[in-house]
Amino acid sequence: MESAYREYFRVKAQREEAYAAKRAKAVFLDTMTHEIRTPLNGVMGMLQLLKETGLTLEQMEYVQAAMDASRRLTKLFNNVLDYSRFDSGQVETPDVAFRIGDVMRHLNDALSGKAKSKGVAFTCTVDERVPERVYGKESLLRQVLYHLAENAVKFTDSGAVAISATLLPHAGPRFCRILFAIEDSGCGIPDEKLLDVFQPFTQVDDSYIRPREGAGLGLSLVQKLLKIMDASGLAVENGPCGVTVCLSAAFRVWEQPLPLAAPGAPSGSAVPAAGKILLVAREALAARRIKKALLLHGFDVDAAVDGNAGLRRLSTNDYDLVLLDLPLPDMEGQEAARIIRTSPGLAAKAHLPIVGLSSAPAKRQREQSRERGIDAVVQKPLDDAVLLDMIKTLMTRP
Repeated sequence: MESAYREYFRVKAQREEAYAAKRAKAVFLDTMTHEIRTPLNGVMGMLQLLKETGLTLEQMEYVQAAMDASRRLTKLFNNVLDYSRFDSGQVETPDVAFRIGDVMRHLNDALSGKAKSKGVAFTCTVDERVPERVYGKESLLRQVLYHLAENAVKFTDSGAVAISATLLPHAGPRFCRILFAIEDSGCGIPDEKLLDVFQPFTQVDDSYIRPREGAGLGLSLVQKLLKIMDASGLAVENGPCGVTVCLSAAFRVWEQPLPLAAPGAPSGSAVPAAGKILLVAREALAARRIKKALLLHGFDVDAAVDGNAGLRRLSTNDYDLVLLDLPLPDMEGQEAARIIRTSPGLAAKAHLPIVGLSSAPAKRQREQSRERGIDAVVQKPLDDAVLLDMIKTLMTRP
């Protein structure tokens, strides 16, 4: 009996130690996310403002090169962060109703320009038999297809990249299975490297000097994403003139009306010609950059350095929207939003749209913020187009 008790407490101690280690890793990732995205946000923000200052063609070329390098660094950081989170199980991906066509259009918008710049044709097609609306893990599907399609564009120097979605038979009632194929006319993958490229930080050309950028995380991330999606494994085929990558995923056929587009989704309405915004930002550089960008688009902006200062301004002034840093120096941004929504002294302002600005993982921050009354969250480093589109959507909604 005594030995059984010792074994019980030993197992319990190991479990608690493992939990503490997992928790420490999560805290470290969150801290590093904030500490890296914050200066990136400042760099990219200043570069975006610099483009609006009447530069010469040579200066504009330098600024564009710096912006491209910043975006590449942001992408690398996001991939490393995603891989760490998926590797440690720190990810929750709820099922949602969505359109396969919307996913493919998003993919086309994201990559067709890059393909065109290389002289490569880029097409996305959807089988007309695919149900208009399905229910499943849309965010993971977007990531999987983006990584695979971007890889195809990267390794194709001439010809075409074609992405297709085709309905497969016999999925069962109220379910469908869709085959996604990514075909390119690129350089192909040597047979002896087919397994290696799915390992993290590995590329076909693994020498120190490589002709193409990237850390070799894309395909290893795809494998982890497919496991979470419960999709079929990847099938990679070397053809006579390129590579074809196939995967299939099952979705429920969604027969109810889809909800309205989420805040931040593309909209055809114009940005309001005028509007007054309260910006509550903890960092002077970030506040200056955001304020300048909004002023350039016709908005009137008041800035506050912390939550209490922002609440005081809100109590004595009228605004059309509030931008809140998450967190603020004196309180969490979610707490400031809760006060705006529930304080009797701010009852006349409780309806205002509130947008959070966050360095934390977007999905988790959105879930936490929605509970406190924040309408939408924009992830740092900020993209002016994304921020303005979200402001447009929130300020023009009924």
